Amino acid sequence: MIGEFAGLLKDLLAAIVDGVGSSVSGWDQKSYESVVNCLLLKDEIAVKEAVDHLILEGKALAIPPIYLASQRHTSLTVRRYCQQSLGRLDSSDRINKTIQGKDIHGALDALIGEYGHFKDDYH
Repeated sequence: MIGEFAGLLKDLLAAIVDGVGSSVSGWDQKSYESVVNCLLLKDEIAVKEAVDHLILEGKALAIPPIYLASQRHTSLTVRRYCQQSLGRLDSSDRINKTIQGKDIHGALDALIGEYGHFKDDYH
């Protein structure tokens, strides 16, 4: 299951970063990637700290990877924490409306379309 989660997270990051182009500094992009990659860790405390850091940034760009972790992380505790944390970035109703009726790939595509914009978050 971690292999599937890791692959999905890698694809998600690539999709978001490819959409970025030159609209954000390399530092912001690398920082974002670094924190998001922490979601792959097995250490529940480290993952929670990464989620908290993403939320503290207050950027909607954190929603797609946190959603993915809420669905596919190997730890049930982490999945629950991520699910609860999504509501700190946007309303649960809006997020649920965005992903309604979609499989994981469709949901991620919809979330990237709705929230995956470095330009909106950083400029």
